[in-house]
Amino acid sequence: MLPKAPADWLALAAAILFATLSFSLLLNSETAVLKLAVLGWPTWLAFATGVIQLAGALSLLVVRLRTPAALLLAALGCGQLISNFLYRDFQALSESALQITLLVLILVLENRRREGSGKGGNQDSASG
Repeated sequence: MLPKAPADWLALAAAILFATLSFSLLLNSETAVLKLAVLGWPTWLAFATGVIQLAGALSLLVVRLRTPAALLLAALGCGQLISNFLYRDFQALSESALQITLLVLILVLENRRREGSGKGGNQDSASG
């Protein structure tokens, strides 16, 4: 069944993005591990990030889990933003900022959906 609301389409796109990023990180973790090692951070964070991204991506597809998933992924993105800044990787820094912006937009749309359904509107999702 196809998504109907804009929040559902955006969440689907974000889920695909974060699933792709997580698989890329888990399958090609050398760069992330080296970056963390240079910063003096534990290298297992690269694998934990990939697993959290994948769990968050899947959770974005479930309406009732979407808000906590977006918050978790945004918090993870803030950590990535900090590490990219410290590593002086400004391309990755801008990518992290765009990911956080996407998640904030999902949170805003979900908040509007909740407010609309609380006022008797019927904006239920086809995906949840």
